[in-house]
Amino acid sequence: MGAESRVILLVKYPEKGGVKMRLARQIGDDFAVELYRNFVMDSLAMLKRSGIPFIVCFHPADKLEAFRAWLGPQCEYVPQRGSDLGERLKNGFMDIFSKGFCGAMAIGSDSPDLPEEIVIEAREALELHDAVIGPSTDGGYYLIGFKSDTFLPKAFEGIAWSTDAVFVETVDRLRDAALDVLVLPPWSDVDTFDDLVDLCKGIRNLDFASSETMKYLIQHGEGLIGGGRWANRGDRGSESTGRNRLISVIVPIHREGSRLQAIRESIAPSSTPTELIIVVNNKELEGIVRAEGPRERVVVSERMGRGHAFVRGATEARGDVLVLLHSDTVLPPKWDRAIAKALDDDGTVGGAFSLSFDVPSLYLKALIFSSDLFYHLTGEVWGDRAIFVRSGVLRRCLAAMDVPLLEDVRLSKCMRGLGTVIVLKERVITSAEGFMAYRRVRHAWKALKCRFLYALGASPQRMYEYYYKRG
Repeated sequence: MGAESRVILLVKYPEKGGVKMRLARQIGDDFAVELYRNFVMDSLAMLKRSGIPFIVCFHPADKLEAFRAWLGPQCEYVPQRGSDLGERLKNGFMDIFSKGFCGAMAIGSDSPDLPEEIVIEAREALELHDAVIGPSTDGGYYLIGFKSDTFLPKAFEGIAWSTDAVFVETVDRLRDAALDVLVLPPWSDVDTFDDLVDLCKGIRNLDFASSETMKYLIQHGEGLIGGGRWANRGDRGSESTGRNRLISVIVPIHREGSRLQAIRESIAPSSTPTELIIVVNNKELEGIVRAEGPRERVVVSERMGRGHAFVRGATEARGDVLVLLHSDTVLPPKWDRAIAKALDDDGTVGGAFSLSFDVPSLYLKALIFSSDLFYHLTGEVWGDRAIFVRSGVLRRCLAAMDVPLLEDVRLSKCMRGLGTVIVLKERVITSAEGFMAYRRVRHAWKALKCRFLYALGASPQRMYEYYYKRG
């Protein structure tokens, strides 16, 4: 799409009562206005670094000359039209597409640390997808884009703006219209004092460290940067909350012929930003198993064993929630929403899904019963169920699960010591092939025997050697 696309940068004129009003009530009108002025300058600098042409969509409409004096006559300007954000966005896209451009993306000026790499990723996504959207951590979105022939005005009509349902409702509308949507990584808007504290405490973009916003805050922020009296207000911790948290799905691959493509297909409908980390345990597989798209990565674990592979993947993960998925298992529909609902309870540290197999069998039903029984008697969740866990909890449990086998036993024990662990009613689907490849009773016996022997004091390494010994 390249030069045929444009970024629409929505900008308000920096004056008291017109910008950052929620923030102004906490830090004062003058400070908020100057801060917003720097937000806009940093957004412009980011777009210039990206090399993507942009149009300044400004408000109010009668201040064109004031905008030219502020941002320069070299910018292309289009006035915002409409009584609310939805109308202004819809009309902005219509104005751009009326000029003959084939694609457009709209961003605001509330994310001054947004890196150009995300905007470039969005532009490239419009080559392959009908629409692209970037969720903000408050439930809204910081970017939305369309091709001219897939533009959906309904995406902006009747939305309850400034609520935490904006992103989910918009994605639902896009998918109801059968549009192929790419969801970008989540990013934060700066609307409140707490957001400003987070912006300063967690710089995620190296270019932003030397930005106009940071220079202004260092000079005028009264200790906000260095940890003075402002820095102790509104500390919300390191993990995102709500529906828009980033999820990292980690899948160890030990051989060719895994269900990797089926796993990709089960992840794809997610309305939550998701990255897939594929862990291989030898260089040969690294050359065969390749990442598909910017949201996938392939990493190598030098040590054999699923537990070591999961730990290796976790060290690469950027998500607020991690899903530890076996390579023979696919996730159920709306799996991400089931996880989000479970983690809405602050006391829940993680959990797993219910288990099912892809073929009917009394033998496999007995295995499911055994898995359920272990959970009810001991609180232990088997890895076949796809364990999900908050990232901060997993970091505290990494040493416990850094073993070649039975990492699920050790992880679930560690999780139970930190909070509630639940099993969801939604069922993953596991391939029966690996369970049917051996003689049925012998395979089940070996798996259960490993768990009993470990409970009696056997080492995970010994159990690994026993479990994978042929014969």
